[in-house]
Amino acid sequence: MSNIIRKGFVVARNTTTDAKEYVPSHWVGSSWFPQYQPLKSSAAARPAVFDPAEHNVDEVLAHLADADAAEVDRVKSAEASGKGRSTIAAFKPNIDTADASAATSPKE
Repeated sequence: MSNIIRKGFVVARNTTTDAKEYVPSHWVGSSWFPQYQPLKSSAAARPAVFDPAEHNVDEVLAHLADADAAEVDRVKSAEASGKGRSTIAAFKPNIDTADASAATSPKE
């Protein structure tokens, strides 16, 4: 998310009052208005997104085994558009053990 509110204006931190203020973008970091500094990016606060291209097959499969259905779909899609490893494409999540025993037990 950008700190741009309206073209030419941003939300900046006033180091004198430690408040967020709406100021012209050219004030931020200038020698004329040194008290106005850019806000720290909130990207550091967000958890990193798992990128299958940065991991080997075993690491990706381990991640998928612990992931929910949406994350499995996202990672498999990223893999398909990236390296396209067939082992990852063929991954199917395990059925929960309680669901598996209910599905395999005979009904009376």
